[in-house]
Amino acid sequence: MCFPKLALLGALFGLGAFGAYESQLFFAAQALVVIAVIGHGLSYLRHRNGWLLAGAIASGAAVFAGLYWAGSEALVYAGFAGLVAASATEFWTRRRKSAMPVLESTITCPRCGASRTERMPTDACQFFYECAGCKATLRSYGNMKCPPMQAAT
Repeated sequence: MCFPKLALLGALFGLGAFGAYESQLFFAAQALVVIAVIGHGLSYLRHRNGWLLAGAIASGAAVFAGLYWAGSEALVYAGFAGLVAASATEFWTRRRKSAMPVLESTITCPRCGASRTERMPTDACQFFYECAGCKATLRSYGNMKCPPMQAAT
């Protein structure tokens, strides 16, 4: 399958010399699509953002469907665009979240089930907390990481 729009962009940037390696670049592009979808899968395991994973899988499937099933250049381009959009969205979402740490955490006691939302210190992590319900000393039962740990991830 020929990609005239990509070839035009490549020629504009002086990449016409790679024409002799067209078949290798074709397989490399497919490998990169697979790697991008796997990367979104691994990202899902950490961040649990299902719609980005679904978008990446659908976009990857569109690339391969356009290449091997439908023979549609437009479907391949749409798949590439979808992968770029999903990757860019994930990148900017994580970058924005890391800039603004969450300062409140809900702490739930595993003994009595009492739950309370507390404001966390911004410069340190508090590992021990006394339950307001049963006065038990808890170790790290908040639903959010402390701000220094949020900044580290």
